[in-house]
Parts: sequence; C-alpha cells; structure tokens
Amino acid sequence: MAPDFGSPVDSEVDEAMRSVITPKARSQSALSFPVSLTGPNRIAIEGKKIVNAIYDNTQLELQSDTVTGQVFVFPKTENPAALFLTTEDRQTHALTLVPQSTSSQEIVIQSQAPVSKTVSPYAQKTFSQTVLSAPDIESQITRLIRAMARGEVPDGFHFTNRCGKDCLRSLSSETLEGVVSVHRNTSASPIMLDEKLFYRKGVLAVAITQPHLNPGESTSVFIVSQKTGNLY
Repeated sequence: MAPDFGSPVDSEVDEAMRSVITPKARSQSALSFPVSLTGPNRIAIEGKKIVNAIYDNTQLELQSDTVTGQVFVFPKTENPAALFLTTEDRQTHALTLVPQSTSSQEIVIQSQAPVSKTVSPYAQKTFSQTVLSAPDIESQITRLIRAMARGEVPDGFHFTNRCGKDCLRSLSSETLEGVVSVHRNTSASPIMLDEKLFYRKGVLAVAITQPHLNPGESTSVFIVSQKTGNLY
C-alpha cells in the first residue's frame, strides 16, 4: 500500500534533509565545543529538556535520555559535525562539535543563549491532524506519512533521530511506527526504486518521494509499520 499523502513535501522539509546530509553548510554561526573522540559526551541545556536533535548520523551517534532531557554524543569521525538541539519551549541551539583526543566532555548550554534564525526550520512542530483517532487504518497511515513529510509530530507519537543507518527520523506510538530514511543511488547508472524493496514483516505502507534516481541523487522514503503484537 502506498497512500497518496496529498501535497508534495514542504520546501522546508527538503531544506532540513539537505542540511542533515551536509551539515557544514549551516555550522558557521553555531557554538563550537571540543568533544571526546571516544565519548560519551554529555550535552544538556540549563533548566530545559532537549526534545529534538538533528544531525548527520554518518558523523555522530546520539543517545537521548527523555526523562532528564539530555543527550549523549559519540563521534564517528574526526571531522567537525553540526548538531541542532530543540528544547521543550521550541528554542533551537546550533552547535559545532569538534572531535579531539580528550576525555569525555560535559557541555551545559545556557538557556538564554542567542538562537540563530537560520535554524528555525528544525524546531519540532505539532501535526494539526490527529492520527490515532482517524476512522480507519488507511486514514491513520495517510496522516502519519503527511506528518513525516512535513517534519511534524502528531499527538501520541514520540520523535527520535536515533533510528539506524540512513534514517533521518522516526515517529512511534503504541500501535504504529513511521520511519523517514534517505536512499542514495551510489551506482553509475540510473535506478528506479520499487516500493516492494522496502517491505518486510509488519510494514503497512511505503511511499517514495522520487522513485527515479540518477547516479549520486537521493530521495526520501517513508515507511509505516505496525508495532509488534498489534494486528489490523
């Protein structure tokens, strides 16, 4: 099943995806901090909880603590990496992390630190439509894909950026899970992506933004699955 999710992906969603893939383009105005190459490096914002993190998962591994609202970062390379953190009051902080041969770092950011306007697209947004209360499973799937395409979080869903290789973000509830991944054509020839390539046990729907990819091009893939033990 590949539901039509209505409108094309918003331009700001495309921009966010490009910035995740090439974060250095937005790191000039970010606060810079040295971090341990071997980790873990703790990052917190004074008096506030971190609810959203955007980063390049080829450069960083990130573990979040939803109870305390802090994150732990493990660099994967020696290259500086961009990290965008959004707090519960929708304030976004841009950081540049510089891996070094040093001990684990404790980074606590002042909550009143200036916020660059260029990072505002990364603030977590609430999806205007309810998903879980939709009248049928097809409507739930369609609404969830719309929310993922717009970079929004529906009521009753938990957001995470730590969802595996090539995964941009995932949304999960007690019954459904939605994953947004990036698929890149690394071959020397054009390819046509087929939805069935992404089906596995539990997958309910797959939607591909741009099925035809020339060499070097990438596209976003939206996958909706049922949680284990929930059958429709």
